Amino acid sequence: MADVEATFVAALEHHLILHVLNNLDSNDLAKLEACSSSFRKPANLDPDHTLSLPELAARTMCEARSLVKQMPEDRKTELKHRCGGSWKLVLMFLQSGERVRQHACPDVVAGQGHSVVLSKSGAVYTFGENNAGQLGHPLQTELWKPHLLSLLDGVRVTQAVAGIERTMLVTDTGHVYAFGRDVFGMNEYPSAESKLDDQLVNVPELVESLHGIAVVQITMGYFFTAVLSQEGKVYTLSWGFSKRFGHACNADREARLLGGALADIPVVQIAGGHCFLLALAYEPKGMCVYSLGCGLGGKLGHGSEKTEGLPCRIAYFDEHTDFKPIAIAAGPWHAVALSEDGRVCTWGWAYNGCLGYRDDHESYFAHKNLPTVVAELVHRVKVVRISAGYNSTFAFAEDGEIYCFGETSLVQEAGYKPKLITNFKDMGEHVIRLSMTHAGVVKKHMLALTSSGKVYACGAGAGGQLGRQLMTGSRESSQIVDIDFCFNTITKSRELVGGLWRELFSMR
Repeated sequence: MADVEATFVAALEHHLILHVLNNLDSNDLAKLEACSSSFRKPANLDPDHTLSLPELAARTMCEARSLVKQMPEDRKTELKHRCGGSWKLVLMFLQSGERVRQHACPDVVAGQGHSVVLSKSGAVYTFGENNAGQLGHPLQTELWKPHLLSLLDGVRVTQAVAGIERTMLVTDTGHVYAFGRDVFGMNEYPSAESKLDDQLVNVPELVESLHGIAVVQITMGYFFTAVLSQEGKVYTLSWGFSKRFGHACNADREARLLGGALADIPVVQIAGGHCFLLALAYEPKGMCVYSLGCGLGGKLGHGSEKTEGLPCRIAYFDEHTDFKPIAIAAGPWHAVALSEDGRVCTWGWAYNGCLGYRDDHESYFAHKNLPTVVAELVHRVKVVRISAGYNSTFAFAEDGEIYCFGETSLVQEAGYKPKLITNFKDMGEHVIRLSMTHAGVVKKHMLALTSSGKVYACGAGAGGQLGRQLMTGSRESSQIVDIDFCFNTITKSRELVGGLWRELFSMR
């Protein structure tokens, strides 16, 4: 009887301790296990009697995420192996990805000629050009006011991406919806093959080739789409021409697993340019960056302009161990990385000064083959978030200030030196999310979400992508305009008044 009672008390103590441990992060759990032999012993608790208390706590927190909980045991075992062999490392991988994607996936998205805005509850609003069905509404007419995508009523969307005549959405259940033009590169490089396979989808449709893949992030280049799964695997769809990466034709809609060096390394974030892809990969000792695709202009960061058909590790970040990458971003022709200490480095084509530096002997359209730290920012601020658009880079400072370099209508003199954006501060607003058109030479515009819940826009607006009708003969607005969300949807009426601004559109 005494032995039974002792066993019960010990089990109860373990459950109480486990409850406390469930509030710690992965680093604290690892330290606890390292400093105490008691926490290294098997806890003899379900679901795995061989695990220590810190390991059980880490597993419990991992499985609190629905996408992990739904995984079959064999996939959980594979994920554990890919992350280094322990649940603490799996938890560290998951938390790292969630932190970086929270900033990398904006709630406002500026496509070429159309816009997408996500509410805090995961509802989707679209407006602008709709010639290819890229707004997701049955009627292919341009919309000058934001309209709720009511066909997805009840679906919570966590990320949106907008390309040229195409929109894709990721849901909290890991599904992907797509609508608009269903082939890449047709407008710029028409061919008999692309014209034959060109399809228009004017309402959201599930991407069937991603069935069974729990997607947490998506990025869209000009010739491809890349998706990131909960397990840290990268898949590509519809890569065109010579950089197909396993795709047989330009309109290959099957998801192909990106192998090579990333076959056994989990990825926490992806970023796509015009014809290249970046991947921020997780390792227990720190993050590393891989790139592949077209190497012209040095945008792969390997010190040359060689094209890579498989992921290739960027050696700069291994050689400069003081620069610990925690986030990446990609414009069409350039790349950006953020370090743990708040420094920013850029590489690729330097169009319009988007790299943030330029040597005196270089031409205005020079390029860098290797990542180079933006020295002007080092002496000013600690950067905590980055984003990139068409020939533009944005750096969000710890103190809330935003700096930009390259092409933008937010500062009077665009150039290669980082310029402080004061427009919103002068209006009494604090920007928390910003999106610049990523693809295409024309129809460039910008969207910004502020802490007050308001959405602002500027730039090209002839198709309605600014959320308002422009004056007769005008094709763009050089002034920042706020978007009126007092509107009717196509199928139902909703009004946003007063405090509902913050409720609907404040940061999720």
